[in-house]
Amino acid sequence: MENTATKKSGARINSRYRSRLLFYICLVTLPSIQFLICYVYVNINSFILAFQSYTAKTNALGFDVTFAGLTNFQRAWAVATERLDRIKLSLIWAAIKVGVGITLALVFSFYLYKKYPMSGLFKTVLFMPQILSPMIFSLLFKYIAVDV
Repeated sequence: MENTATKKSGARINSRYRSRLLFYICLVTLPSIQFLICYVYVNINSFILAFQSYTAKTNALGFDVTFAGLTNFQRAWAVATERLDRIKLSLIWAAIKVGVGITLALVFSFYLYKKYPMSGLFKTVLFMPQILSPMIFSLLFKYIAVDV
């Protein structure tokens, strides 16, 4: 009697183990495939494309792909050094935007946290775009799809 009871419980455990293993494999497979395609493949392909050159075919459709070596990097460096003033202005503008943006975000966050006067108005004004967009979208859907 003991032998059959242990066989049944062993089969139940083995079946449970297999079903959990299958569930885990199904759970991990899709994100793994997405990681391999969207991260590994894209980065390897981008690295390969950085060393290729394309020329248009004259008598047919398409492009001829050739190995460019470091000429793409030399061209990019030449364009970057030629337009240093634009790059400098872009970096200054980005630093100002980040500095002002972070400072204002911290000030407003602190103001809302401390519940100073008119903090409710600031909450309403700040969160209004996130409230209005779904409302407008749902009303449009209602008028377009439901009232037909």
